[in-house]
Amino acid sequence: MPLVRIILGCGYLGRALLQALSSSPGRIVVTSRSRERLAALTADGRAEGLVFETGALASAQLSKVLAGASAVEVFCLLTPSALSIAPTRERLVAILAEFPLKRAVLVSSTGIYGAVEGGEVSAETVPHLSGAREQGLADIEQAWLRLPQARIVRMAGLYGPERVIGAGMIREGRTIPGRASAWLNLIHQQDAAGLLCTVAASEHAATVELGSDGQPMRRSEYYGFLAELLSAPAPRFESLDDGDAGKRVNPMSTWQRLGWRPRFTSYRDGVRDALGLSPGAQ
Repeated sequence: MPLVRIILGCGYLGRALLQALSSSPGRIVVTSRSRERLAALTADGRAEGLVFETGALASAQLSKVLAGASAVEVFCLLTPSALSIAPTRERLVAILAEFPLKRAVLVSSTGIYGAVEGGEVSAETVPHLSGAREQGLADIEQAWLRLPQARIVRMAGLYGPERVIGAGMIREGRTIPGRASAWLNLIHQQDAAGLLCTVAASEHAATVELGSDGQPMRRSEYYGFLAELLSAPAPRFESLDDGDAGKRVNPMSTWQRLGWRPRFTSYRDGVRDALGLSPGAQ
């Protein structure tokens, strides 16, 4: 049997990943808790669907789908909350370890870094686990790294068609929570999917890579630009405090290692695309 690729948790990013993988040889299996979502994802015959609840995942489900596969690529896009219970993630890792893994890619978050001295992080930065969120992400990553050929991609904020961060609040004139001066790091949905494919295929991928467009911006800049595009009033923030501005994500070492660049290195072009506007449109 040829290579089998399985997308665990095929939601927003998973749909883009499925599209990116569909021109490659081999079988594709997508999973979801929703039969309706799976029906939509598999309607064109590009992929097979598997319904399961993460907490009740049984080896028999995956064994049946992956039986006889000579190689398996796993893309785990399950949310941190789905893997937050230790027995659940341990069971999942144990099951996956039974198969001939060519690559096992976990999507994590740049939120793992917590407070950072100097304000910039790269793929080589050691996370400062200062809170429950950071520790929870670290626990998931550590469990995943026990798998053969494991790789982790820590993604910045994901946006794209149907998910433009803050668009609803801007349209409705709501106050934007948080500080105007804080840094915002983003990556377009299509670029995130392309990066996952590249990490899975590359012999040069490091254990941890970063997914970001490489253009951190202040939240005031992003929301101001979005308001202009939507012909809405200027944004109002809960706080203009210039305290801890958070972190700037620098993905250059990932780009250099993989020989890869995102399509949208400017969030301005990416947001226009996500809103269905032509480049340079206002």
